[in-house]
Amino acid sequence: MAVPTHVKVIVSIVSFILAVAGSRDIFFPGSGVPFLPDDDKLIATVFGEQPVGACTPREAKAGCREGQMLFVSQLWGSMVVSLAATKLAVVYHDESTFLRRNLMAVLGVSDLISSFIIYTHEGYFNGQGVSGMGFILSLGIEGAVLLYDVVARKRVAKKTK
Repeated sequence: MAVPTHVKVIVSIVSFILAVAGSRDIFFPGSGVPFLPDDDKLIATVFGEQPVGACTPREAKAGCREGQMLFVSQLWGSMVVSLAATKLAVVYHDESTFLRRNLMAVLGVSDLISSFIIYTHEGYFNGQGVSGMGFILSLGIEGAVLLYDVVARKRVAKKTK
């Protein structure tokens, strides 16, 4: 059964807003989305003042580490974009074989983006005496396997009534 039009419209609008906000958190952390009222203030409340990841002298005395919130902002953004893409894949696909394939593609790309974001912060982690390499490798491998399956495995549409 097809997804009703009103559901598609609402999911599309909300997913657009989420994708824009999530992309902002990845590429322009701490910036406000112009069409969302007071978004700049909301983001400053969540992730701190610009630039995201910087520590004020007061925060530094309290144990703030430079780069900590930048990592959180970017990884959060990738998850929000993935959620939006997954919802769109679900409401715009009626046949389950290809829905599964599309979800695997969305989640595979999400894994690779998350792996890359963690990798770009590896210097920060190393400076703290830790490594994100386990997550980098596990998400990277899973993402690659999912995307390989998407392009390599032949799928046949199920018969519809």
